[in-house]
Amino acid sequence: MPWKILLIGGSTGTGKTRLAQELGRELRVSVLQVDDLRLGLQAITTETSHPALHSFTGASAEKTLNNPESIVEGYLSVAEIMEPAVRAVMSHHIDVADTGPLIIEGDGILPRLGSVEYLRQVDSWFQNVADDTVRSLFLVEEDLQQLRANMYGRARGDGNAPGDREGDRSILSQGGWRLGQKFKIDAGTYSVPVILSRPFDGLLQRALDALGLRGQSRPRA
Repeated sequence: MPWKILLIGGSTGTGKTRLAQELGRELRVSVLQVDDLRLGLQAITTETSHPALHSFTGASAEKTLNNPESIVEGYLSVAEIMEPAVRAVMSHHIDVADTGPLIIEGDGILPRLGSVEYLRQVDSWFQNVADDTVRSLFLVEEDLQQLRANMYGRARGDGNAPGDREGDRSILSQGGWRLGQKFKIDAGTYSVPVILSRPFDGLLQRALDALGLRGQSRPRA
């Protein structure tokens, strides 16, 4: 298994977490959610000190949820500010053999992070990293109404928080769909594979095929 990092990206509601967990079980590697990194960073920062990081929290959420375009900008702003943290985790798992391979998933992953060529340009640490050390896959849902159903079929929140209120749902799902389309275009620019998230049955095998990882499970300890 030459790869050390596997990135699973896409907009919210595309099944990234489900796929990442299934891949983790199939390949017998750990899974990290970028949301965990984000929540940790938000806990030690404020809207004043790091406004982009808090685009969807507190008073900033009302502005971000104003229209689909501002939602896309909000997601991208969070992803941009999270990128150095994601790169740090990637380099740690590549450099330290005992940490083992890692799957990282979340809508805070930009397609360019799946390109070792890009990583070499922005971070000198990656200069000697082989091309196949980092693998990446993005999921896309082409149907807006299906994406909305996916996003709000999960019972989260009490229905009153920003983004969870019925009045915000249409705007948020439109923003998520547009973000997914941008991710698809950007993934093409960086030669990162993209697959449809549906049908969910068979998604694991389609992902393994797209990544060239079928039959590469790690032996049990």
